[in-house]
Amino acid sequence: MPEQIRAWHAGELAAQQARGYEDAVWGQYEALEPGLPNSMRPFLEQLPFLPLTTLDDAGRPWGSLLMLDGSAGFLMPRPDDSGEDEEHGVVVRARVPQDTPLRQALARAEGKQEVLCAAVGVMLHNRRRNKFEGRLVDVKQLEEDVVEFTIDHTSTMGNCPKYINLRQLVKSDARPRRAINEPQPALGSALPSDLVAVVQEAELVFLHTKHTGSSGGYHADPSRLGCNLRGGPRGFLRSYFDEKRARTAVVLPDWSGNRMLQSFGNVSHDGVAGISIPQWGMRTSRGDSTTRILHLTGDAEVLAGGASSAVIKGVAGCMILWITGWNVIEGLPLVIEARHAELRAREAGVEVDDQMLLDASIGWSPYNPPVRYLVSERPSTLLAQAATKGAAPPQATLVKAAFASEQIATFTWLVERKYADAWAAGKHLIVDAHEALDTRVKMYQHMSFARGGEKDLNDDGVRSWTISASRPSSEVEGTTELDVTLRRTPRGGVTPGLFARGKRMVEGQAAGAPLVLPLLGIEGEMLLPAAGSAAQEEERQAKTLAYFVAGIGITPLLAHLPELRARSGAQGETFHVLVVLATRAADAETMLQLLHTALASPRPPQAGEAAGQLDVQVHMLVGASEATPALSSSSSDSAINLCLHTHVDVRLSPDSLLDASPSATAGEEGAFVLPAADAQRLRLADAVFLCGPPRFEGVARAALRKAGVDATRVRSESFSF
Repeated sequence: MPEQIRAWHAGELAAQQARGYEDAVWGQYEALEPGLPNSMRPFLEQLPFLPLTTLDDAGRPWGSLLMLDGSAGFLMPRPDDSGEDEEHGVVVRARVPQDTPLRQALARAEGKQEVLCAAVGVMLHNRRRNKFEGRLVDVKQLEEDVVEFTIDHTSTMGNCPKYINLRQLVKSDARPRRAINEPQPALGSALPSDLVAVVQEAELVFLHTKHTGSSGGYHADPSRLGCNLRGGPRGFLRSYFDEKRARTAVVLPDWSGNRMLQSFGNVSHDGVAGISIPQWGMRTSRGDSTTRILHLTGDAEVLAGGASSAVIKGVAGCMILWITGWNVIEGLPLVIEARHAELRAREAGVEVDDQMLLDASIGWSPYNPPVRYLVSERPSTLLAQAATKGAAPPQATLVKAAFASEQIATFTWLVERKYADAWAAGKHLIVDAHEALDTRVKMYQHMSFARGGEKDLNDDGVRSWTISASRPSSEVEGTTELDVTLRRTPRGGVTPGLFARGKRMVEGQAAGAPLVLPLLGIEGEMLLPAAGSAAQEEERQAKTLAYFVAGIGITPLLAHLPELRARSGAQGETFHVLVVLATRAADAETMLQLLHTALASPRPPQAGEAAGQLDVQVHMLVGASEATPALSSSSSDSAINLCLHTHVDVRLSPDSLLDASPSATAGEEGAFVLPAADAQRLRLADAVFLCGPPRFEGVARAALRKAGVDATRVRSESFSF
């Protein structure tokens, strides 16, 4: 019977201590069970593939994706001759292409050398997973590319399922073959751009590590390998070319987990790692596309705390891999079943490309945090500006709150004018609200205790809020007041506490010390088209802008309307603004109130100016309600024409923007239909702005495509920082 691990090794201890986890995980090494429990036999027998870690002849860790023909049954647990209730090995029968690192390891095992390995078994349709370590023994060549060998298990352990994205894999007729092999690229050789694209599109990777043991200690410290899986949103791996190292670097963020840091501990000790990135093919009505896998290996380093924050935003730790070798295996006999998603898209009338179809076939983990970007990818111009001048980091101070309803309020932040000058209508404020996070979010949880709380586990406190208005402060010289309009998010990390503080401010109660948050940036691309030249404006004075917004996604429109009002007065421009606004019935009156407030421009046309016109057509799609709110669209300004059309219990659909009706109607199953005149004007819009939840934005994009709207004129924005 293999000996049980009795202590963390030096690398694991170093990684745990760097993150402050050493006390929390003391003694948890006992979770590693010796050998392979007999209860794992059904699990192994049902796996159609197995990620494996081995070393090449130079001692670098590489990954392999073991399978035979895409069917389960290629793993055969071997009975233990001692009669104990344990399996000490698994017989593997798999196709192994020639000239790969695994072939080198098998050759050494065939020569009776000790060859370590590690694997992680995972069922991608239900998130069951287990990882184990062992040795390769009993190698037999059966056919030209089919090899049989045994993994003699030394330990096994259950693995965290949080970041596994679901998919249904089906067998295909492909046969694996080595397509690209660069085991020792010259220094300065960058990973080819098509392979960098594979890294950038990854949402599931396998991590391969090694630990070189030592002797003479109180507890045994054997050499062993590690194999683990990491998942996240598409694009969670970041990459860049490191000029100093003359290597392509891949950055792997570390999400909240079990805090044992076994893989990172191995890297901390040995300084090498490998990553395998499957690029799944799909089965559609057109047939099967090709599945391939990219294997990377190289030197590696683990960063924690400030060192990690200097490289990538929003995580407490990360690993950098400097690539010193890569290969690609093509023709793996497993693909994602995408025909169901394809059928649903056809029934909904949505035209999808392969990438959209692939994403629709994946069940994304609710634990996935937003993509975290490298500091070099999205540098903070404000922080850089402050650092250059030797000034204190910029801050935003909460000075005022105004409630439109119990759930929607506007918060006013005071910012130094030299930083606020970066504002333009449509930009957003980026703050580090970690100090304002709810205590429950700051506390460690391995898994969420409540549905909807999965995002709390990796909440870094950074928030991006659209600035709905800006004005010089009349109270503090040299500062600017920036308004942000927010909805209170139930069980949110920041807004419940912010709304409670705002209530105390409005009621004149003591709110404690002022809330001062680090200001990280004022950024954004939801900007209005620039004013044209005099000749252009004379030729075509009217501009058409369209907005598809849902709920609090109205905030870019709130920022744009005062600017449009000012331009129509000061420059004589005429704007036709078409708004499709989806909202809850309970919020309808509040939304209209916000629109009226935004249109109440403090700057009327001056004498001698050619006053333009601002024409605003609003189609408000109101959710079902027993009592439909009575809404007024009156405007007291002759230069503003606000026309409101209320549609109750209808929704936006992919066919909503086809000019099939002279007036707004409800289509099949309550689908909204835009009037023909508005649909024709939409196709000529100078810019179309989208802001709302992902589902709403997806439907809006599909509707715009079907309506023939030029995609280059459509603007939306992710608020990731």
